[in-house]
Amino acid sequence: MTHTRSKKDGKRKRKAIFRKMKKLTRVVANHAIEHFELLDKHWEQKGLSRKQAERILGQISNFVDKLARAIRNAHERIIGERQVASSNILLYFDLRIVPFELCKLS
Repeated sequence: MTHTRSKKDGKRKRKAIFRKMKKLTRVVANHAIEHFELLDKHWEQKGLSRKQAERILGQISNFVDKLARAIRNAHERIIGERQVASSNILLYFDLRIVPFELCKLS
């Protein structure tokens, strides 16, 4: 998206790229929600205590909330061409990785 600013029709191309990114982030968010629900139901099968499961569920929930907020902000700025209020700006997206072995519930 950075290199489209100086090109002809750069604004249109940035919007098209953002729309593709938005679709992909929806897939990621839905995937995270599915894992949230699976872990919430089957946390005992992985040998986790409820407290450990709650911590992981909190991380997933935090990720989905921040992702939705980031998408809203980017939509306002790129598609709507509006300024985002400084109180709504997401300055830091803390992405903590949960070990894969704990999340796999097959």
